[in-house]
Amino acid sequence: MDDGDELSQAAEVLSFVGDPIRLGILSTLYDASSFPDPQPRVISYTDLQEAVNVEDSGRFNYHLTKLTGLFVKSVDGGYRLRDPGKEIVRILRRGTLTDDLQLDRRPVDAACYRCGADLTVSYNGTRVLTICGACPGSVSLDALPRGTLTAVSASPRAVKRREPNELHRIVHESFQRVSESMADDICPECRGSVSKNLRICGSHDLGDDGVCPHCDRWSGLAVDLECDVCGRGSVCQPLFARMDHPAVAEAMRQGDATTAWERLGWICNWEAEIVETPAAPPVRFTSPDGAIALRVDADLDVTPEYGVRAD
Repeated sequence: MDDGDELSQAAEVLSFVGDPIRLGILSTLYDASSFPDPQPRVISYTDLQEAVNVEDSGRFNYHLTKLTGLFVKSVDGGYRLRDPGKEIVRILRRGTLTDDLQLDRRPVDAACYRCGADLTVSYNGTRVLTICGACPGSVSLDALPRGTLTAVSASPRAVKRREPNELHRIVHESFQRVSESMADDICPECRGSVSKNLRICGSHDLGDDGVCPHCDRWSGLAVDLECDVCGRGSVCQPLFARMDHPAVAEAMRQGDATTAWERLGWICNWEAEIVETPAAPPVRFTSPDGAIALRVDADLDVTPEYGVRAD
C-alpha cells in the first residue's frame, strides 16, 4: 500500500468516529474494559443504548452499526470494544485534541545542573519545560524560552493532576524510562524498532550566550532515538539512555544520584571526549572527580574503562 492509499484509508476510518454518539459508544465500551485483562466484558444492546443516552433506537443502531467491525465487535449477548476503539478513547482522554492548557512557571525544589540556581516548571500545551532563570540552560531553540534545561512531552490532563514538584519528578522519571526503552530498541508507544543517531558536534564552542551556535546545545553530544514505525522520538545525553546498564547504575550509586533529575544532572556534567582509536567505542565519559570512565559506541553499548565493574 502506498502513502496515498494509506492516507485515504485512514481518513475513511477516522470519519467513522467523527460523531458525538459514536464517541459516546466507544467511551462507554471502554469503561467496561477490564484492565489489565485484554478481553473487555460484553455490554448488551439495551444497556449500551441507555448508557449513551440516545432514545431513538434507529439513530442509535445506525451509529453502532457504523462502528461495528473495526472499532466494536458484535458477540453473543452484546458488544465488546476492539483495540482500535481503545486507541481512539485513549487519545481523547489525554486531552491533547481538546484541552488548551498552558501552565505559567512554577517554582520547584530542584537545582539547575549547570549553575545550581533555583528552577521553575511550565507547560506549553505539549511539553513540560524545566527552566533556569539564571543561566542559558542546555538547549537553544526558537520554540523554547531561554534557560530551558529539558522539554518533556506530557498530556494536558496528566499535567492537571500533578502539583509542580510531583510533575517535575514524574516527567523526568518517565523521560529516563522512555529513553532506556528506546535505547534497548523498543518503542514504548507501539513496540516498533528504534533507530539511534549519536550526534557529535564537530565544531563545539560555547558562545557568549553559553550555548554552541553550531548544535544549539550546551553539550556537544546527544543521541537521537526515533521509532521506525510510529516516529516517536527522544533526544538525550547518551548515558542517560543507558541508566539501566549495570555499570551506569553503579556509577549513579557512587555519585549518590538517586532521582532521575539527579542522574541527568550528574551525567550532563561528565567530561566527554572522542576516542580516536578505530577499534574503541567513539565516546569516553569521565565523571567530574575523574574516578569513573565509561565508553559508549554508536549503538549505545557501554564499556566500563575504570571505576566500576564490567558486570
